[in-house]
Amino acid sequence: MTDLETIERQFDASFSLIESDDTFSARDRSVSSWSVGDQLAHIALALDAMGRSARKALRPETATDSNGPNKMGMFILKNGRIPRGRAQAPEFVHPKGVSSQEGVKADLDQAHVYWEELEGREAEIESAKGIVPHHLLGDFTAINWTRFACVHTEHHLKIILEILDATGTPVPERVEIIKAD
Repeated sequence: MTDLETIERQFDASFSLIESDDTFSARDRSVSSWSVGDQLAHIALALDAMGRSARKALRPETATDSNGPNKMGMFILKNGRIPRGRAQAPEFVHPKGVSSQEGVKADLDQAHVYWEELEGREAEIESAKGIVPHHLLGDFTAINWTRFACVHTEHHLKIILEILDATGTPVPERVEIIKAD
């Protein structure tokens, strides 16, 4: 499965987690200070930003000399996982106030548009030389942004499943962790 296919399946899982009030509002502070709805709001905001960055990195004018991802960025991209509790998300991708199902769905819909525009462009993504810096992980190309979107979303979907398990909330049947292989 390509990273773009993985992202599409992760969107499907995220959309299905919004449907139930009990699932959306589940919270267990021993797992995360954010509720499931807050995690989904963060996923939506992050996928929106990463989709815009991946598209921007496809533009020839963003090509520049670069050292690429830094040490932590390389670790995450290579190993396909984000160590828990190692970094804070930037403020612009934090959930704003109390997350509503309608608001998160709208944010996911908006982010989904950017990723749908990248479907079928795998060869272009792989060969693009443009650079868009990540605030903590160094300089990313389009393929780095695509890979990071998979890994980041998987990270937060796993946290959601931990919250649901800790609260005894049933997992919607259409939800699975789509691994960033």
